[in-house]
Amino acid sequence: MYKYGILLLAFCSFTFARRCITENFELGFGEMSNTTDEFCSEKYMFNIENYSAVNVQSPHPQSTRFATVNSNWTCMRSEGFWVSNGGVLEVTAFMNATSLTDHVWIEVRQNFFGGCDFLVGLGALLPSRNPTWQTIRVTVEHDSSAVFRGYIVLWGRAAPQSLVMIDSFRYISRSTDEADCLAYDNN
Repeated sequence: MYKYGILLLAFCSFTFARRCITENFELGFGEMSNTTDEFCSEKYMFNIENYSAVNVQSPHPQSTRFATVNSNWTCMRSEGFWVSNGGVLEVTAFMNATSLTDHVWIEVRQNFFGGCDFLVGLGALLPSRNPTWQTIRVTVEHDSSAVFRGYIVLWGRAAPQSLVMIDSFRYISRSTDEADCLAYDNN
């Protein structure tokens, strides 16, 4: 009986986990907001701008819009979804920094009922000497193999003359092939 319970739990964990979550900001913020979270609600929301307004080539032919921070603390958070240990959050971003304090923190958090959430993945977009597109990979590290409720938070700020662009992100569960989880259609 015990082994059937373990098998059922493993099946449910596999079934309930969303295998792929993507956001490319082409239709606005999608499931991203800053009002559903106490941490983000005290900060400004990211802005969405068009690549045609900046002198930087987008990283994908279908990409026309990006999210950007401003000089005040800026924050956005995803809706909750099922996350698993070993899952990966990839953020495609660009920074042309004019200040060493320019940055964007990229977090994956476990959601606990009652408001005490736990950080399970952390990455950062930091100033570099070579402004270029980069992919920041954040691996979820959790002491359980079961799936759990989690969410994504991106927050940061940049000097007024800096250019910080978040083109897209994707969360890929450990059981998903990366080729099956694309931020843009291959059409």
